[in-house]
Amino acid sequence: MKFTDLRDYFAQSVYRSSTTRIACLLEQYDIPEMQNSYLASSKFPSSHIYYIIRRKGGGFFSILSSVLCHLQIAENLGLSPVVDFENFPSTYSENEQVNGSNNMWDYYFEPIQSVPLNKVYESGNFVLTDGGHPAGAVMSVSHDKSLLDTFRKYVVPNSTTLAALASANQQVQIDEFTLGIHFRGQEMRRARGHPFPPTLQQVFSNTDLLLERGSFKRIFLVTEGAEYEKAFTTRYGSLIQTLPHYRRFRKNSYSIYPRLNHRFLLGQEILVDTLLLAECNSLISGSSNVSEMAILLNANRYEINSQIRNGTNSQSIFLAPFLWQIKSGIPTRFGGFDKNFSAGGTG
Repeated sequence: MKFTDLRDYFAQSVYRSSTTRIACLLEQYDIPEMQNSYLASSKFPSSHIYYIIRRKGGGFFSILSSVLCHLQIAENLGLSPVVDFENFPSTYSENEQVNGSNNMWDYYFEPIQSVPLNKVYESGNFVLTDGGHPAGAVMSVSHDKSLLDTFRKYVVPNSTTLAALASANQQVQIDEFTLGIHFRGQEMRRARGHPFPPTLQQVFSNTDLLLERGSFKRIFLVTEGAEYEKAFTTRYGSLIQTLPHYRRFRKNSYSIYPRLNHRFLLGQEILVDTLLLAECNSLISGSSNVSEMAILLNANRYEINSQIRNGTNSQSIFLAPFLWQIKSGIPTRFGGFDKNFSAGGTG
């Protein structure tokens, strides 16, 4: 994703709306009308420009995937990247500070920019991204291997994340005999325009096949649903190992607030889960941002990478909530999912 100059990028991607939050920021820091005017007029300072990355909504790795792509853009344009989830909160933002910060990025990672956010805005020398995934960037991060270099350069786990990861490593065993499984269901089955998650039967078929073919001694299971954890444990018994992360039966964990710093902890849990999935010998998953990030971070070290792809849900608000259920219940020859889908292959 290359742009010939700043103006080429501005024409396509710079934020052009006046929301209340942005208007307040501009007023607070005495910044004139949003960047459109000076970006187009060549009066924009060229010495040091901040590229402010934000994201509207999305799960943890949807957010992180967008941040990675924006970081590449900032580098290509010679701008200084800044991640702002303080003025533009995410799904994982808390009302009170975490790790001494109101910026969700700092909950988990070291700051990308040493200059305080208020100084960035006061400078007036910044580009504000539109809060979406960059146009032209890959949606599946494992398809762009250069993003691994971007991750290694900018995404540095802080001491809190490293402590959580060390604790997790004491609770589960991840080595050359560990098969990783990420099973996503629940609301993803109904999400418009999103990849269909696999069925339990599809994952069971793949798991049975890999257990027969490989020398796996354990399965590291990552799933958000307590009902899925129960189903895997019932089928595979003591082979299953999971971390004691928050799960609910057939309900979304984001719709309630049952513990202190619940949103922060949900992010920390899926971050630790994914870092461990990336260290497994092999992986079975559907098509999701979690599995995509695990595959990227694994850097082609999986002995077997079995990613079950069932196509994409409808964009229709009337059809999308029901299409997964329909396709999972009808024969493959009539448009249903392949009941014994096996992706096989290597990483």
